[in-house]
Amino acid sequence: MAEAAFGATNLEQHSVARPRLGVVDDIVFHPFARASMDEAAWLAKTVAVDIGNRFQGWS
Repeated sequence: MAEAAFGATNLEQHSVARPRLGVVDDIVFHPFARASMDEAAWLAKTVAVDIGNRFQGWS
């Protein structure tokens, strides 16, 4: 999802106060079935780090 959003947005012509605002604003993580809130939080942080590492420096 993040890759598709970054690929579809031309950041050279994206004029907002924060250059990445609007590319991926929110990804929601909820515990499902037997998963705990701690597991959902761990997954959210892991995905955030992965997205940050993967798309750092994209323009």
